[in-house]
Amino acid sequence: MLSYGFAFELENETPVPKMNNKPLGLIYTTGSPETEWNKAEKDHFEGVVKHSISDFCGFDLLKPLHLGYVVQASEKEHQAMLQRVSDYAEHYE
Repeated sequence: MLSYGFAFELENETPVPKMNNKPLGLIYTTGSPETEWNKAEKDHFEGVVKHSISDFCGFDLLKPLHLGYVVQASEKEHQAMLQRVSDYAEHYE
């Protein structure tokens, strides 16, 4: 979806972003509780997304939302995660 002609173009083989500061939300899971995902890992992952996708295509990367371990979560935890996603989306409308 973030392909040539849509998300970026080339000018003399130099990529030119086309998203023009459109917001990009990043909601992700890691298969482990948030408490086990240390700051260095989190910063590295989010940095890769920022530099290789967001900046490359010209997006304005919103504050990422990490949900932790979705598969192992209880139904109550799933509902709380869905609420966090809903709140995240509403905050950036």
